[in-house]
Amino acid sequence: MLILMQSLNEEKMVDPIIRDFHDLDWVSRIIVIDGGSQDFTVHKLRQWPKCKVYTHFYDRKYHSAQAMQRNISLTYVPTDEICFILDFDERMSDDLKSFLADVDKNGMPDNADIVCVSRISYESMRHEGSPFALLDENGFPIISHTIGEYPDWQGRLLQKSSNMFFINSPHHVLMGARHQIVKGESDIIHYHGKIDARDRENIEILWAYTQARRKELGLKADSFETKLKPEFAKYGNFNHWND
Repeated sequence: MLILMQSLNEEKMVDPIIRDFHDLDWVSRIIVIDGGSQDFTVHKLRQWPKCKVYTHFYDRKYHSAQAMQRNISLTYVPTDEICFILDFDERMSDDLKSFLADVDKNGMPDNADIVCVSRISYESMRHEGSPFALLDENGFPIISHTIGEYPDWQGRLLQKSSNMFFINSPHHVLMGARHQIVKGESDIIHYHGKIDARDRENIEILWAYTQARRKELGLKADSFETKLKPEFAKYGNFNHWND
């Protein structure tokens, strides 16, 4: 089975997430659409033999960008192939892995072309007053409590057809099913609070890029522009981004 993913500056979660399912027999390959990561996301992904990475710039300022990335990812899935969509703030429960292994062996249940699976969201555990999520020995956030609605049905298992496309509603929703069903008790585990102060470096780098780009275009500094810290100074030179 094909696993379909999207990434943008996910270097901290690449190894824990990919390691969790990469070597399972029913996983044939993993296609990742990267939005232009500025960290080691792509480098880490390419260390995993089943991973194939394609870069399509992700403009986070555009409201429909996530749905667009999803639709781009579908173009890499051959017609009639079965695939499962997973994000880098999610992992598969053991029940979900067993269900997907069965689908890989026996095909889509009830002749469905889209199966909605349940997703459960957790807030990450932190020490009191700390911005850092606590991680377990496998690199996953230690869960604190559930948040949001459950089962939070997600159309993630599909047999590709030319009718399928994503829209924002307000989150991305898969349309174009001929026959869609739901499958309970096979959860996607969603780590809501995985982004914390450890990602401050990515924020600094992105901030430096916008400053560099603005100067390259001859625009004046905005009211929030500041002197870059020495460790991020190179990112303020637009030539760095052209190399």
